[in-house]
Amino acid sequence: MLELRTDPSSPASGSGTGSGGPFDKRHQAARDSTLTDTSDGRLWLEKALLPPGMTFTRVVASGLFFVMLYAFVFTIWYIAVGGDTCSVERQAADRAEAEVLRLRAELSALLSAGASSFGGAAPGAAAPS
Repeated sequence: MLELRTDPSSPASGSGTGSGGPFDKRHQAARDSTLTDTSDGRLWLEKALLPPGMTFTRVVASGLFFVMLYAFVFTIWYIAVGGDTCSVERQAADRAEAEVLRLRAELSALLSAGASSFGGAAPGAAAPS
């Protein structure tokens, strides 16, 4: 006849903290696994690459936070400049072009004034002997 045992310390009961059942063997294998360390529950790769207490999940969450912060700041800046991201460079180029035109006009005025005072000879040219 079949006998049911209800004593939790009995190894044949299959429940409780007794050893010998397949359930207990699987948990023992998981505890002895080389992938986890029972002291802090991190993967061996996390222990090798990261400081104590840090996991890959926390690293990814922190990285995502800073990427989102950068995207937010960039979006606010883009809205603030009205989408014209090159306005400063364009204004600097316009100022440089105006300066070049002013200097060319001044040079041509000096050349024409110098030519008339030297009798048609360019300034710095040697006089005929």
